[in-house]
Amino acid sequence: MPGLQNCNLDLRSQISASDSASPCSLSSGQGAALPKSAHPGAKKALAEIYNAENKEQATKAAKAFVAEYGAKWPKAAAKITEDLDVLLAFYLA
Repeated sequence: MPGLQNCNLDLRSQISASDSASPCSLSSGQGAALPKSAHPGAKKALAEIYNAENKEQATKAAKAFVAEYGAKWPKAAAKITEDLDVLLAFYLA
């Protein structure tokens, strides 16, 4: 599934190991949305989204990400929720 592969890569790019100030980066560069110390848990939470079997499970996983990280790191949560429809577009309705 090319769409799934692309989304998988898009979500993975949300957490970068680099210190760039990329608008898509959750890494600990200038304007970071998520500190490096939170990356392991965030990567696991993102994997729950992009490895979900269907859109409903992916949406639940995204809500869990927001519940876990949204209060302390709203920029990180916004990076997922603002484009959630696009990120989950490969799931059939």
